[in-house]
Amino acid sequence: IASARLSPFRKDVLIKSGKVIGAGDVGRKKKLLEKQKEGKKKMKMIGKVEIPKEAFLKLFNKK
Repeated sequence: IASARLSPFRKDVLIKSGKVIGAGDVGRKKKLLEKQKEGKKKMKMIGKVEIPKEAFLKLFNKK
């Protein structure tokens, strides 16, 4: 029987070296999660590329 480990959708930014950061400080938690949210938004904008349908089909029909 084989198994595979799936990586998490996002990194847990509230844990550093096994300790919870901002355990009692709600403002700090919100700041870290908001910073992560902004980074994810930036990554999605940079990684989003639109290719015309004709150009996409030409890549596969280049034989």
